[in-house]
Amino acid sequence: MHKAFGAGLLAATLALVGCNNDDNSDSKEDDLRAEVPRIEAAAGGAGEAALAADLQFAMDSVGYSEKEFILSGTAVSYLPKGGQSLGTDGQWDVEENDSAAYVTRAVVYQPLDAEAFNGTVIIEWMNVTSGSDSSPVWTYTHNELIREGYALISLSAQAAGGGQYQSHGFRAICQSAAPRG
Repeated sequence: MHKAFGAGLLAATLALVGCNNDDNSDSKEDDLRAEVPRIEAAAGGAGEAALAADLQFAMDSVGYSEKEFILSGTAVSYLPKGGQSLGTDGQWDVEENDSAAYVTRAVVYQPLDAEAFNGTVIIEWMNVTSGSDSSPVWTYTHNELIREGYALISLSAQAAGGGQYQSHGFRAICQSAAPRG
């Protein structure tokens, strides 16, 4: 059951990121929503931890799991319409510009039992200061996250982090999706 829970949690969270609470069905934001990415369970790893957090316990011994997923899709950039400048209020009139394929990875930490999940998902941009992905949120707050039933999604957002995962096929995927120029 927890495998479906992990992928479903990730998909639902990513879908909600593009939602707004505007009741106007003609809202221009509807045209600017990002596509929901394709989500696949990561292949490889031979049961090894997805991140080197070096925590000295088995995840299932505390009722949690760590699952790695590969996300892919098409990212779109936007420009101000008619060469307008962007104001400071964040309310901009934009149009689509270029698009490019992307591939990234997400590591989902979650309770094994869906009933233990408190309903809150924390999303983190992984840190790459060491030259590889690390999850400081999980490393420093795992006791609280586990005790209270949070889910954490750690996202690879920089190329420096993806290069270490040749055994997972992640590097090859990233290179194949890189824009050619």
